[in-house]
Amino acid sequence: MRPYRGIRIEKDKNSGEFVFGAAWKDEDRNKTYIIPKQTVSHYASAACRASVFIIEVHPDSVSQYVEYIEYEGDLWEGDIIKAEYTCLCATHTITGFISYDNASAAWYLETESESTALVDLDKILEVIGNIHEESE
Repeated sequence: MRPYRGIRIEKDKNSGEFVFGAAWKDEDRNKTYIIPKQTVSHYASAACRASVFIIEVHPDSVSQYVEYIEYEGDLWEGDIIKAEYTCLCATHTITGFISYDNASAAWYLETESESTALVDLDKILEVIGNIHEESE
């Protein structure tokens, strides 16, 4: 199971208080939930997903874990990162957010002017925020 995170619906979306687990969208009720990891492992069947085991989250705050071996911390879809890459014999520092492209099945760093595949980056320097929180 690929991990997801989302911000609880009862919290201010800018609180940054993420819950972690599996994502589930209830199309009938038009609600999005995170099923906490410990719940998923112990109550895997759909019949056991009672409301006590799921947490409603802001739908646009749900993001997927990014597996990126070259970085020692956690990376999530929507994280704003600072990274380095080499182009034409020069090293550039760029800042953007992580997104997933379904057509190429790859993760990208999106800036205002370009998209760069994460695999093309030389180094991720740091995570400086995420798109789900307003900057101060």
